[in-house]
Amino acid sequence: MKILHALQKLWEHIITLAYILQPALFSIIVLILGFVILVVIPQGSDAVLELSAPSPFFLKQICFGLAALFWAVQIWYWAKILYILREHKFRKRKWYLCAMKMVPRSLAIMAFLVVDYALFNMAPFAKKYANNYTLYWMGAIFVLLTVLVYLFLHHRVRIFHLHKLTEILKIVWRKRRDHRREYSLFCDLPPTTRKILLILTAAAAIPFILFITGPQIFTFGGGAPVILVGFSLWVPTGSWILYLSHRLKLPIFSIFIILAFIFSLWNDNHHVRVVNQQPVQVELDKRLDAFLAKYPVATEENRSDKDKPLYIAASEGGGIRSAYWTAAVLGRLQDNIPQFHEQLFAISSVSGGSLGAAVFTALVKEKKVGMTFCFFNKGQKILKRDFLSPTIAMMLTGDLVQQFIPFPINCFSRGGVLEKSWEIAWKRAIDSNRFGDAMTNLWQNDENCSIPSLFLNGTLVENGQRIIASNIKIDSKIKTRQHPKKTEPVFIDAVDIFKYTKNKKDMFLSTAVMNSARFPYISPPGTLASGIHVVDGGYYDNSGAETAAEIFFALQKKLEESPRKVRIEVIMISNEPVPKDNGKNIEKTKPLRFAAGLLAPLEGAFNALMLSHPNYSKNTLKEVIEANGGKYHHLVPQQEDLPFPLGWSLSQEVKQQLACQAKTEVDKIWPPPEGKGKKQ
Repeated sequence: MKILHALQKLWEHIITLAYILQPALFSIIVLILGFVILVVIPQGSDAVLELSAPSPFFLKQICFGLAALFWAVQIWYWAKILYILREHKFRKRKWYLCAMKMVPRSLAIMAFLVVDYALFNMAPFAKKYANNYTLYWMGAIFVLLTVLVYLFLHHRVRIFHLHKLTEILKIVWRKRRDHRREYSLFCDLPPTTRKILLILTAAAAIPFILFITGPQIFTFGGGAPVILVGFSLWVPTGSWILYLSHRLKLPIFSIFIILAFIFSLWNDNHHVRVVNQQPVQVELDKRLDAFLAKYPVATEENRSDKDKPLYIAASEGGGIRSAYWTAAVLGRLQDNIPQFHEQLFAISSVSGGSLGAAVFTALVKEKKVGMTFCFFNKGQKILKRDFLSPTIAMMLTGDLVQQFIPFPINCFSRGGVLEKSWEIAWKRAIDSNRFGDAMTNLWQNDENCSIPSLFLNGTLVENGQRIIASNIKIDSKIKTRQHPKKTEPVFIDAVDIFKYTKNKKDMFLSTAVMNSARFPYISPPGTLASGIHVVDGGYYDNSGAETAAEIFFALQKKLEESPRKVRIEVIMISNEPVPKDNGKNIEKTKPLRFAAGLLAPLEGAFNALMLSHPNYSKNTLKEVIEANGGKYHHLVPQQEDLPFPLGWSLSQEVKQQLACQAKTEVDKIWPPPEGKGKKQ
């Protein structure tokens, strides 16, 4: 009985604590989210690391400081106001009055401590890889600010001579105790407090409007300030809803969630954008004939001659990390081998790899129309832009509001914002509108097949099939080995995305990339004309190896019909860093302990999908290529203690590491011409 009584007491204390913290619930949620994003998630930590990069007049650092201050003030003051406004059965108890005073202050201090920890957590990496002490200085400044904030919160009455205001508050509380039902929301508060509330609300409304109307302008400050400001914007709204739920005795949060589910039947604003023209696609059989025509026919006379390489590339998914690595590898290859684009038949890509592949292919198109540049440097210039900030800005404002509106507002789509970010990055680096043009226009006037074909792999939600955007018809057929008069499909369990677009029209190059790179939650699923949805190609196969293998088999069949002096080489571009022990040691793997029965199926499925299945696909591709006389090259970055994050933004330190490793890995196999390697 004593144990049961003790458990009852413990439960009562837990319930009491929940009641005590309830007014500050939304502030606590925003604080926890800030910690998780800035410290736990690699993309957030990398956004903090980016603050160490040089910035004109310390603009990035100042923006982050102001954003952190704004975040802490919103967390503190709205929690404080809700404690003042809410009626509570514990109000007369001393420890509850103490909580009213201490909880908001503690939350403010904790907000600054989260920022301190995030800065000092990434400072060693900035020092090691860039010899930069900026994050240490910023951390020291925030430690000082933390102390000053503590002194301000605990001694502001004495410092600013606010004794009269304190007396007013005591009178107001006394009136509330005697005439609770006579006062409305603002009438219960002194004028100064009402003014502060209006200022904080306006301070949240202004960036809210700017995030919706001009998300692209917020790249100047980096991702970390946008994340903090984005969370801060919802503290006033969430706090008012929390108060009204208590005041009106209605579960307003639950009502909004139910409405969001109901409105989702009509408010989908993530439709796949199309251009006003039909796609120009060719049969794989015809494209192979035209491409192989560049290679000499194999005869007895030239049997001893060296075979010419024919390349097929596959690029693994992985957000901006994959895009940057893919563009760097292919760009370095092109700079080392000027005729590389003439020998590269196709690129099969997934997710962020599709962005890197599209950047490289579009650069080849620009070269063909007369531009000259270093592919390696130009690819880095395009992809150095911060794609995360505009996307997060729209995701935390317009796209979130869209969930509670019963009709779609297309400009609120975070997917559309990300597509526009790619178009802007291309336009600023190249001064053309290639990413904002129709995808299949890349292959206009390409009769000699000097521009590699793209196979951008996505996944259909409704049936799990691959859905591919390409200049090649995905329903292409080729003659069988056993029965030359019969044909069979090349791409098994795959469909052509252009058969499902509105009026079967072409799409923007940026949209085609997006349909392959719809990274979970950061990028939304795209809706096609019939209502079916396309998501990231990594759900099906994150390596792109399966499509590459099918292209290889079709090429093999072609060469059996018409032998050529060809040596097929497959380039597998992976971006998941290889550990220094060259593999995972199961003895060092951290076991799953918490809620294993519940979480094991989810974690097992995720790891199998993202790690084991792509590795199986890559190993199978390697075996197939080598068994059929081809060569297989696997280019992958080496693991460093500096994390290489997924997402849509990279710090300067990570970019430098990937660029250096790309040069090293490519130069091992395809060294640059004499005297050229040192210049680039």
